[in-house]
Amino acid sequence: MAGSEEKHKEWFSRAYLMAVGASAGYTVQPQQDDVDGVDAVVRDGGITVDVQLKATASPDYGQDCLKFDLDVPTYNKLRIDRNSPGYLVVAVVPKKRSLWLEHKEGHMSMHRLAYWLEITNMPVTPNRATIRLEIPLANRLTEDALVEIMAKARERVMTH
Repeated sequence: MAGSEEKHKEWFSRAYLMAVGASAGYTVQPQQDDVDGVDAVVRDGGITVDVQLKATASPDYGQDCLKFDLDVPTYNKLRIDRNSPGYLVVAVVPKKRSLWLEHKEGHMSMHRLAYWLEITNMPVTPNRATIRLEIPLANRLTEDALVEIMAKARERVMTH
């Protein structure tokens, strides 16, 4: 099969965001190349949110959080003051790719979940390679969560 396992995870995370975005009524524009730490842009008219997408089959769970190591250059691109807020979305997938999707009569399910964390305005890190982020497990990427994220982005634009 074409592509590395990491590429397949990346494509799955894009599909996950696109499915949630479509269900919530937003346009999701995947970027061809990771530009300024952005893999996809969620759009609601003129309101946009920039998203860095990651996926893992080996999640590191802490007390009420998913611990994830993000490379510092991407972290820094997302945390700076920017026109569109920057978010990290991490999809957690089963180890076996054959279990990522389940097909049943009348529906298809994507397995497991994705979690989000706003990176914009997070503190500077002295780290050079990676930064360990703690994403609250309450931050599940659902249609309702995406509506709230977009409402916050709209409010941010209106107050600036």
